[in-house]
Amino acid sequence: MGSHSNQIDRIYPIAMFRTEAGKILRSQNGLTESDLNLILTYLARDKSKIVYDAETVKFKAVDETSSVLSTQDRTIASLKTLITDINMQVAMLSTRISTLSESAQKAINNSNRTSALAALRSKKLTETTLTQRSETLAQLEEVYGKIEQAADQFAIVRVMEASTGVLRNLHAQVGTIDKVEDVIEGLRDEMCKVDEIGGVIRTGAQRDSVIDEDAIDEELESLEKHANGRREEEGARQTQDTLAGIAAVRKIKETQQERKGETQELSSDDRALFPPIEQGICG
Repeated sequence: MGSHSNQIDRIYPIAMFRTEAGKILRSQNGLTESDLNLILTYLARDKSKIVYDAETVKFKAVDETSSVLSTQDRTIASLKTLITDINMQVAMLSTRISTLSESAQKAINNSNRTSALAALRSKKLTETTLTQRSETLAQLEEVYGKIEQAADQFAIVRVMEASTGVLRNLHAQVGTIDKVEDVIEGLRDEMCKVDEIGGVIRTGAQRDSVIDEDAIDEELESLEKHANGRREEEGARQTQDTLAGIAAVRKIKETQQERKGETQELSSDDRALFPPIEQGICG
């Protein structure tokens, strides 16, 4: 309640305000007359949030200072009340039509033709009344919608008017087109100066960091010679290791051959020493 920016939504009939306030305060039995007067006095006098009378309550806008309800405010509240009442009538008429239809059906089931006809006549009259109330409700809601639309348009025009004033003041502070062009031209000049200074700084840095290519070539040649020397030393060491391995293998083979020759000689000598024994055994 009261948080809407739309003027129409900030206006309440007193009965609607009482119902909504009771819901917010979670009052099970609704607000009493004393409770309602206390809330209205507090919001109007102590908080300056509302303007009200015996029929209408209006929440003030943020920038609103008026303490009196206008004829427009009362008309909107009356329209809301009328729409609410007709909605209730439409609901009651719809319920009555359903009830009469059931009554007519029961009378037919009980073979009571007279009661059925009476119920159907009442139903037709109620349907006619419902149609009229529905048409009236539709017209009132259309009027209410137009008022809401007009209120929104009014708010939009006010915002546009205020925006126009803001733009006008800002343009006055900015000045004429010539002044803006002078500012832009001055900005371009200063930006060019920044680029020129940056170029000078980069040129000086490049001069300070000139590289001696001959020194680099000499250092590279020294590194290459050192690397080649290490590779040659590594190759020579590998060659020596390989030759040493080959010599060791040859030595092992020669030793094995010597041992094999000695074994063969020992076998021939043994046969020479014991031929009779062999012959005796064989014989």
